[in-house]
Amino acid sequence: MECCPRGSRIAATFRREVSVKGSSVVIRKFAGRPITILDLIISGVMSPEVAAYLWYAIDLRMTFMVMGVTGAGKTTILNAILNLVKETNKVVTIEDIPELRLAQDNWVQLTARQAYGDTGKEISLMDLVKLSLSIGPDIIVVGEIRGAEAYVLFQAISTGHGGATTFHAYDIESAVKRLMNNPLNIPQEWIPMMNLGITIRRLPPSNQGRKDRIEEEGRGHR
Repeated sequence: MECCPRGSRIAATFRREVSVKGSSVVIRKFAGRPITILDLIISGVMSPEVAAYLWYAIDLRMTFMVMGVTGAGKTTILNAILNLVKETNKVVTIEDIPELRLAQDNWVQLTARQAYGDTGKEISLMDLVKLSLSIGPDIIVVGEIRGAEAYVLFQAISTGHGGATTFHAYDIESAVKRLMNNPLNIPQEWIPMMNLGITIRRLPPSNQGRKDRIEEEGRGHR
């Protein structure tokens, strides 16, 4: 897996080294313009009422977590909500791959770094979450929590900072179970510090398009 400077990703396998059926290439390319809350409303992903509620919540610096399975659109939703933050609030984002794109000028973007060479030191998400506390943030955003950085994030929001993140979980119940067990180990009494849990689901494609295509192909063979 490699990441391009603008956040696009490429994952490839060569011949049959690790891929039974041979070489494969997957490119994940982001749109030139970030998707906004208005785009989500127009496309039917989010209702105007939910959007208004989230706008009010972000104004109050409430903490929130966007949950869903791989490819459901967690980062897209997170990005759209963060673009509702007031310019007077300082946002610090922390990611291993820079995907978030905010319109605010009052934004500090931090990215983790792998170790390199004999002397290069790894800079982890946890290191950056700790660093962010000295920057004076109003909202600390971790692109995705997977390990020790989750513990530090919950510590940060317990001191009154706004916080946001994404998390791989199907629903609230499974998210709580994952948070409280290895490798995250968040204490049960800390869970309510995350004010909002936003669940996004991948819906199966409509059968209508497939039906229309089959009927069209059938007419073509007559």
